Amino acid sequence: MAGGIARRKTFLEAHYAGPHVLVDAGDVTAGPRAWELLEFEYLLKGYEQMGYDAINAGHREASLGLDHLLELKEEHKGLVSANLANEKGEPVLAPYRIITLPDGATVGITGILDDKVSAVEIGKGLKILPPTTPSPDFCPNSSAGRVSSCCWRSPKRTA
Repeated sequence: MAGGIARRKTFLEAHYAGPHVLVDAGDVTAGPRAWELLEFEYLLKGYEQMGYDAINAGHREASLGLDHLLELKEEHKGLVSANLANEKGEPVLAPYRIITLPDGATVGITGILDDKVSAVEIGKGLKILPPTTPSPDFCPNSSAGRVSSCCWRSPKRTA
């Protein structure tokens, strides 16, 4: 992805002058190796500088394991997943984020990870709960809000 962040920032600055919501569907990292974790940290910092509102945890983020995700969660509040859990079934990341646009509109963003991912691809201490229809526990009622968005990342690959 050499130069990818700089190109994306240039594109966003040229095309999104007004209110907008920026989300990533996940699989930002390439994997759990030390150099991939370092690259992931810098990518998350770049996403924050570009104004990304949420980053869904994809299966590659799930491969990092519980300890790494808990560390990342402390530094990067934009990480979301409604169904990535620890071994007790407790959420690891925020299940959703609510942001307020400059015009006062609120937007709810949640992320769901496909539960068909192989168990060998999931990092230590994690499990993926079956995706379900968002409940009030994950998407609180916001009568002022106009948009509810869901990021879904499928492990299906295209050439």
